Amino acid sequence: VLLPNRRATRGLIDAFATRLGGAALLPAMRPLGDLSDDVDIWGAEPIDIDVPPAIDRTRQRMELASLIRARDRASGGVEDPARALALADDLGKLLDSAAAADAVDWSKLKTLVRERDLARHWESSAQFLSIVAEYWPQRLALDGLADPGGRRSMLLRALAKEWDAHPPARPIIIAGSTGSIAATRALMRVVARLPKGVVVLPGVDVDLDDAAWDAVGDQHPQYALKATLHALGVSRANIPELTSETEAGHDRRVLLREALAPAEKTADWLARVADAGGGAFIQRGAAGLRLLEAATEDEEASAIALMLRETFEDGRTAALVTPDAALARRVEAKLARWAIQPAVSHGRPLRDTEAGVLLALMCALAMDVSEPVSLAGLLKHPRVTLGGDVGARTTLEHAALRGARRYDDFAQLAALVSKWERATALVKAVEAALAPLAQAMARETITLKDFADAVTDAIETSCGLAAWQGADGKNANELLSEAIQHGAEMGAMKPRAAPRVLLRLMDDREVPPETSGEARVAIWGPLEARLQRRDLMILGGLNEGVWPAPPGEDPFLSRPMRFQLG
Repeated sequence: VLLPNRRATRGLIDAFATRLGGAALLPAMRPLGDLSDDVDIWGAEPIDIDVPPAIDRTRQRMELASLIRARDRASGGVEDPARALALADDLGKLLDSAAAADAVDWSKLKTLVRERDLARHWESSAQFLSIVAEYWPQRLALDGLADPGGRRSMLLRALAKEWDAHPPARPIIIAGSTGSIAATRALMRVVARLPKGVVVLPGVDVDLDDAAWDAVGDQHPQYALKATLHALGVSRANIPELTSETEAGHDRRVLLREALAPAEKTADWLARVADAGGGAFIQRGAAGLRLLEAATEDEEASAIALMLRETFEDGRTAALVTPDAALARRVEAKLARWAIQPAVSHGRPLRDTEAGVLLALMCALAMDVSEPVSLAGLLKHPRVTLGGDVGARTTLEHAALRGARRYDDFAQLAALVSKWERATALVKAVEAALAPLAQAMARETITLKDFADAVTDAIETSCGLAAWQGADGKNANELLSEAIQHGAEMGAMKPRAAPRVLLRLMDDREVPPETSGEARVAIWGPLEARLQRRDLMILGGLNEGVWPAPPGEDPFLSRPMRFQLG
């Protein structure tokens, strides 16, 4: 059984447990979104698929950032390593979306700007992309590697080819996938033709009239299913339903269909609603739905937390579904007051953890190794052992670190507290701990590898191995290890740029959630919520610009250019 994601896989395992009521031999279940770990383990029928491994994400970011820095230098623009890393992330997303498409014709880039009569700055962008499109696959092939997004597509297509040539003897089921990735559609096409193959489509609208179906565009929720049915060569009329709808379910579905009708097909809206049953039909379709408009974000989180608590105390199940991570964390904090720990799919930003704060302090001190505010923050950090002498730390803070700055370096700082022996010793200890940072920043140029090495030395001298304890410590340690392993690929930079690059690497880093949590209360993102159901489902953050989110901005290709390339 192939499912959209790991959450859906766990949900199916729970469904089997509920239905069977005990131990059982379950089918092999695999998430389509993450086949990379175990594609070669398929129960009684192992499959050996020869697909190159994926390039490490950090290495990919470093090498793409190096390309962007070279472009900026060649064009005489501002060459900023932190900005180059941000653009490398956008370039990586573009390569991933290209891997998810049917076929991208990069050769059109050379003439695209003139044909589309676009602004002049897109021409240099198109020229740069044409170089990347030709060079990057060759660069990966030299090391026998593939893009992470490209590797997933290669795995799915290779699996489709294998099953097409050697049809499995056992049942194969793809369930819950909309086929938004071209390679997934290719696999669905093969599975649908297998002697024991089944494709279960989630929520395809089989009775939407043909004119409205033809008008479904890329902003409509049925668009991916429409593209999938076209790729499979299947008519909606030939899709049987797994189970019969209840009357309430039918009315809800029709109501949502009418609410989301393509704009071109809303001229006869009133007539269609009247044909469906008018006001009574709308009331039946909306039965069980409640709308809560909150005045503030805190009021929204409080209301959601109270509803989750009420449902939990009644012995029922509940879930909050939201793309807004800030709202999810706010609700989680409110539930903690009542000792309710929900099962969550979102992680904590590394920056908000003890280990992340320690990393940020080191980056700040790299810019000015004796800056008083950052120095006080470092000495008070719970994992730093240098400030273990509380009396010395308090003396140092009150005598020298508070108020207007009265020193330029550690020598002058030590002189300020020279009449307190323990405080002077503390200054010397801090200076010695931060010496690797000071030495690294004194160079004319530095690589990210060198800077990450210096930060690691400074942290371990200040904290010992306690710095890496817990999930956040492990995550921070992995970040620094990746920067040390691949940081040289980005090239040399001015020392003052290195802290900003490391902070940029930390920006989108999350500490994974704990696996434990109250199973009856959950907080999910929209993707994790697919195929899940609870007694109470709360959709949170339904605000303009949050859900649905506006289309992402692409600094390399405009939307018409993306469409033209495929």
